[in-house]
Amino acid sequence: MGRVKKNPADGYDSPFATRLRELIETPGISQAKVAEHVGVTRQAISSYSLGTSVPDIDKLVSIAEFFDVSTEYLLGRTEVKKVDATKQAAAEYLDLSEEAIDAIRLLRFGNMEQNLVGGFKLTVQMEPLADIFSAWIEAVDLSKLLSDLYRAVRVCMEYSQSGKHPERYELDAEDKKAIRNVQDMGYVVLSLSEQMNFYTQSAAELFRKSVDRLLDEAIKAAGEEDEAEE
Repeated sequence: MGRVKKNPADGYDSPFATRLRELIETPGISQAKVAEHVGVTRQAISSYSLGTSVPDIDKLVSIAEFFDVSTEYLLGRTEVKKVDATKQAAAEYLDLSEEAIDAIRLLRFGNMEQNLVGGFKLTVQMEPLADIFSAWIEAVDLSKLLSDLYRAVRVCMEYSQSGKHPERYELDAEDKKAIRNVQDMGYVVLSLSEQMNFYTQSAAELFRKSVDRLLDEAIKAAGEEDEAEE
């Protein structure tokens, strides 16, 4: 069998071909099943997934219906799989994935939590946490928190992969001179492990302050309610 020529620009690596392959790899799905639903041969579906040909509009819609996804998702124009205009708009506006949007919605509507009690599964409806989440985002410098966490993880990975201990290095005269020059400009020179600790502690402190602020606001609100009742 001859090899299929792949064209990275508009063939094998095109959004449609890539996503079709990913969907077909879902357990229980096969090219034959897709072909039967769409009304084409298995070879045609294979050709679509390899990017050597593309379906017409009717067949594109039929493929989307089979996988219960939107044609926009198949064409790579959105990260939201299902036909949900609200979710798609939110995902695009916030630049978040469909999974992230679903996780945020769980905060609004609550989630079902299962606990094993006395050998039996007890399902408990967790309270919606959207109000707390919204207030917390307003109370924290989210950009700095995420930046500190990202830097801590990045430095941690670099530190772990290096297998070295930079803080134990002996500095020669040139190194010491370079460090002094940097310090004279108002900068602090930290080793990898020191950077890791710095960013981790910075993120933790920022998180703690945001929680303290939420607690203060909650206590203040509770006091105002008591006064109103009196």
